[in-house]
Amino acid sequence: MNTFMKGFAALAASVLLAQTADAGTNNYTGTGTYLTQELTMNLGNGQTVFSARSEGMATISTEPPVLLEAKCMGLGLITGNDKFNAKVYCTFRQNDEDSFDLVAESGPGGGEAKVIGGSGKWKGATGTATFERTATTENGGSFSYKMTISTP
Repeated sequence: MNTFMKGFAALAASVLLAQTADAGTNNYTGTGTYLTQELTMNLGNGQTVFSARSEGMATISTEPPVLLEAKCMGLGLITGNDKFNAKVYCTFRQNDEDSFDLVAESGPGGGEAKVIGGSGKWKGATGTATFERTATTENGGSFSYKMTISTP
């Protein structure tokens, strides 16, 4: 099994869902993996600008469980050894009709995200998330997260 498929398999086994008191609000926790393609440009001041595109998968243990395709794209600045910041947009799709979207501020240890809408059952979604990087590799890594999504 290649590295790309191993990353998908690890992420697909990792997310929990818990309903809160409000029927339109869900709390999610989990872990996952991602694979990234990156382009860089060195600046004259010694810093490096990068753009990155990541893909992965996630599961949500609803009844029945569903599988989500995850795609992210962002732009960031590397300011020193293992120091960077990036703004990242992500979409998580269950199928052609149902998806939710995030915008995140990310750094070496993780970051925070805001739910910025969706489609289908997540149309008009709002919420927040925090995530922590748990490992990095040359072309990807793993993370853990906590997320709350509310729908109208």
